[in-house]
Amino acid sequence: LADGQAADFEGFESNLNLKLESAVKDKAAFLRENEDKVALLREQVKDCEASIQRGHAELEALRVYKVVGQQELAKQINVLKATLQDMVQDHQEDMAEEEERFEQAQIRFSRNFEVRLHRTKHRATEQAIASQGVREQAKQADRVWLQRELQIHRAAQAQLESACLELENKNLRMLAQLHGSE
Repeated sequence: LADGQAADFEGFESNLNLKLESAVKDKAAFLRENEDKVALLREQVKDCEASIQRGHAELEALRVYKVVGQQELAKQINVLKATLQDMVQDHQEDMAEEEERFEQAQIRFSRNFEVRLHRTKHRATEQAIASQGVREQAKQADRVWLQRELQIHRAAQAQLESACLELENKNLRMLAQLHGSE
């Protein structure tokens, strides 16, 4: 029985060896056939891992920005607001100064204009008189003298009218006293 079992074992062992060799050959053939696919899958796994690492780095950078970047951005915004406010204030001050200068220039121009207009009128009158003959100059001198005399008489008339009104009021008061005492 032992010889029969040994033969069975040898047959079984050789059968297993054949199956094992066939399995190793199948594995080698499978690996050769799928080697490109495996390499592609390994490359895809590497890319996926690199993408995950980039995502982690971006996430960390975003967290840092959230803490530090927003504070820096807030500081920059405050600095820009202060700068803008200073610019607005400077502009307003400049506008006020320019407006004051404009008003002063306008006043000077108005004064100068009035003076020049008066001079021009005076020169025109003098030129008109100078261009006239002796007779017209004498008439002009008479007109000027008559205008002065007219002004003097009007002033005297106003004084006389005032004195007359005062005397009339005085007389009316005296009449009122006289009638009141009777």
